[in-house]
Amino acid sequence: MGEAALAAVGRERRVVLTMPVFSGVYNIVSQSDLIAIIPHQLAKRMAPRAGFEIYEPPMPIARVQICMVWHKRADATPAHRWLREQIATLMAPLDDDGAGAARQS
Repeated sequence: MGEAALAAVGRERRVVLTMPVFSGVYNIVSQSDLIAIIPHQLAKRMAPRAGFEIYEPPMPIARVQICMVWHKRADATPAHRWLREQIATLMAPLDDDGAGAARQS
């Protein structure tokens, strides 16, 4: 997520560990001298609970797009459509610019 931004200012990451979920990342960071780049909405929500500070990165970082994908045979399935709508509704508040509705194709 931050490699290109760091490269643009002549720096590179020094990876100490990798984790498959952000909750592991903020828990480790809150108990160490490490830093991490995590989604801002998640950081705002978890900082008071996990006890870490939030700082803006010193360089611009490209936004990450999160999208849903599914097989075309599930496109018209009512249960699958309902699930996609639920996910889009739950994720919409995390979209900073308010465009959060997922496109249904």
